[in-house]
Amino acid sequence: MKRAVVLAGDDPVLYEHLGDIYAQATKPSQTRVESWLRALELDPSNSKLMDRFRELGMGDLTQEERIQQAKRRVSEKIQTQ
Repeated sequence: MKRAVVLAGDDPVLYEHLGDIYAQATKPSQTRVESWLRALELDPSNSKLMDRFRELGMGDLTQEERIQQAKRRVSEKIQTQ
């Protein structure tokens, strides 16, 4: 999966799955968090991933500054189209 992320570039689904793999492999939570945060930066509308994040007791990503910036970028892009 890491190779797929490198080859495909910024694909939110791949980053989400990489975070899932880290979660199942009991990798350090920071690794999982970074993968999921990157997925949400690329696709800030992924409410299922945000819900899963909260269910695991990892906090509320709607308050995460990186996610808020991504939402603003998407909103600005839509407005300029």
